[in-house]
Amino acid sequence: MSSNNGWKGKAITAITVVVALLFVAAGGAKLVQAEAELKVFAHFEIPVYLMLMAGMAEVAAAVLLVVPRTTSLGGVIGVAVMSNAIAAHLHVGEYPQAIVPLVVAGLCITAGWARRANLANWLSQS
Repeated sequence: MSSNNGWKGKAITAITVVVALLFVAAGGAKLVQAEAELKVFAHFEIPVYLMLMAGMAEVAAAVLLVVPRTTSLGGVIGVAVMSNAIAAHLHVGEYPQAIVPLVVAGLCITAGWARRANLANWLSQS
C-alpha cells in the first residue's frame, strides 16, 4: 500500500511536512546563530559548537523526513535531537517546556514508523 493512499497516508504526509518545516526553522536558526538560540543554549550552558551540531542534525532530519524512502531515518535523527532537548529542559527543572519536544519526538516516531517499509525496501535493493 502506498504511503499516500487514503486519509492515513495524507495524515502521515501532513505530519511529516509539518515536522520537517519545524526542523528547518529551528535548525536554520541555530546554524545562523540567531540571538534567541544563543540565549537558549547559554541558559542550558551548552557550548555553541553543540548548538551548531544540533542545527545540522535538525536540517538533516528535515531533508530525510520529506523523502519517503528515508523518512524513517529522518525520524530517528529527529527523535535523537528531541531527546536531547527533553533532557536539557528536565535537567534545569523546566518540566512543562519538555512537552513540545516530546510531542515532536512522537510525531517523528509516527512518521518514521508509518514509512518503515519504504526504508526496508530501499535498503534491500542496495
